[in-house]
Amino acid sequence: LYSTQRKIVMSSRDTILDNYVTCLKNITTVKGFNNTVASVIRKFLYFDHVSVFPILMVLGGNERFVDDFGNTTNSYFTVRIVGMVKDPEDPDGSLCKLIADTLSCLDNDTYNPTNKKHMRPTDLETDEGMLHDLGEGYGMFVLSLEHIYKFSRSSP
Repeated sequence: LYSTQRKIVMSSRDTILDNYVTCLKNITTVKGFNNTVASVIRKFLYFDHVSVFPILMVLGGNERFVDDFGNTTNSYFTVRIVGMVKDPEDPDGSLCKLIADTLSCLDNDTYNPTNKKHMRPTDLETDEGMLHDLGEGYGMFVLSLEHIYKFSRSSP
C-alpha cells in the first residue's frame, strides 16, 4: 500500500492476493470440502508459529513483464499458496485432502470468479512425509500459480 495525497491505493498485486485469500476462506466442510480451513493469511509462518491447522498462506512471488510496446504490459505474476496440516494419525492423507480442496476451490466459478480466468497452477511441491517423520504429524505443500494480468504503463 502507498499513500497519495492521503488516499490509500492498492496495487494490482495486493488486489490479486486479497482475492485469493477471499476465495480460499470458502474451504469449509459446510460447503462440501474435506476440510474447514482454520486460517487463511497473507504471510508465511513457520510451524512453530502456527497455532491452528489446517492453514493456508497466500504469498506473492516474482513477476515477469512482457511489454507489447504499446500502452499496456502483460504481467506473469507467481502466486504461492502454502498449506500446512497437523494430523498425528494420517498427515499424508490430510495433506492430500487439503491439496484437493485448494485446487477445487481455485477452479470454482462461485468461489474464485475474479481470478479463475487469469490463473493456472504451474507447480506443486510437498514435504513427501518428511515432516511427519520428525514425529509431529505435520504435512506441508507449496502450490505455485501463474496469474496473468495486464496493466497500463501510466498506472501500474
